[in-house]
Amino acid sequence: MKTIFKRIVCVFTAFIMTMMYGVTAFAISTSSEARNGVVYVSLNGGHGSGFAIGDPNKPVEYIVTNSHVVARGKVGDQATVVFSLAANKYVIGTVVEIDITKDIAVIKLPEPTTERTALIICKSDNVDYDDNFTALGYPFNSETNNIDASEITMTRGAISQKRYDANHTTDVYQIDIDINPGNSGGPLVNSKGEVVGINTYYNVQEDQYGTAVKTSYAVCIDALTEMISKEKYGYVLSTDKPSFNPVLIIIIAVIVLAAAGIVIFLMKKKKAVPAASAASSAPAAAPAPAPNAAVSAPAQSSGNPNGSVIICEKGVLAGRTFPIGSGIIIGRNTEKCSVCLPIDTKGISGVHCEIRKTAKGFEIIDRGSSYGTTLGSGQKLTPNVPVFIPDGTYFTLGSAEQLFQIRY
Repeated sequence: MKTIFKRIVCVFTAFIMTMMYGVTAFAISTSSEARNGVVYVSLNGGHGSGFAIGDPNKPVEYIVTNSHVVARGKVGDQATVVFSLAANKYVIGTVVEIDITKDIAVIKLPEPTTERTALIICKSDNVDYDDNFTALGYPFNSETNNIDASEITMTRGAISQKRYDANHTTDVYQIDIDINPGNSGGPLVNSKGEVVGINTYYNVQEDQYGTAVKTSYAVCIDALTEMISKEKYGYVLSTDKPSFNPVLIIIIAVIVLAAAGIVIFLMKKKKAVPAASAASSAPAAAPAPAPNAAVSAPAQSSGNPNGSVIICEKGVLAGRTFPIGSGIIIGRNTEKCSVCLPIDTKGISGVHCEIRKTAKGFEIIDRGSSYGTTLGSGQKLTPNVPVFIPDGTYFTLGSAEQLFQIRY
């Protein structure tokens, strides 16, 4: 009985903590964890870092960076957002907001992703200037390497001052942290991992002794919050802790503890069923189903006279076989696809790829999916370019977790 009571108390405590901390319950809480929100961005020769904004408890849809990272382009430009070049994980996003003067741009991803975690924003009024700050981003030569989260640099220091920059028409932080072309566009975060600024530029001047002195600056995050609406982009501020009523919490506590007491009282009065009797009255366990047999050849069926099929070897549809006929479309859109994966399947687009019959066999076409279609040979398909696939070819959708084979 004591164990049951302890479990009830634990559940109640978790409930209270959730109400008190709300959206911050699963948020990044340290500067090093903030690396989980940083990406690599490139467009037309411009390149640098960026970071995710939004609700930390939801998939990421928007990336913030400098406008010079996206080549000081315009709304509608297509930018490459890399999560891991080593793992071939990248998407083509669209610039939806840009202010060249303030040097800020916002990129919308083709679909929400869990590859990164949104960072919480801390406006300048709530910044503790005695705190330690960290500039996050990729090294200058990242474009020549296999870009991965492990390469993100963390340069720590302090904010020297906040001042108005007439050239950028906004407030900036002067920081004693080295900013370079690689980590520009990345976040300047406090010790809680909250974004206070966007790493933007540096100046080099000679002092009175003729020594070159480099001074780095980060645009205050307030420039971003003034540029985009909270309602549309869903970013979370450090002050966004939901209010709660202490009286209501006490009332709920009394109700829960009273209910626990009643449950324990009733359980004590209930007579225990003898073990032997319980065992004799229990229904016989059904035999476990046999595991799926390995598919060695395509099955013939009246609905598929050619015997051409795709076999799902691994993933949410594992063990299932689908006739191709003259062609099929694979994805998550139930209206457009003949082979549909669950709507919440990670890495699969609404219309992901198409397989169609030709005079020589079958060809596969990636239909502009966000995370790509890759053949077993390692070849990643170019969107909308047909590729012939021989009998027995393996291919993956989005990641190696969704593995298929074609047999004909």
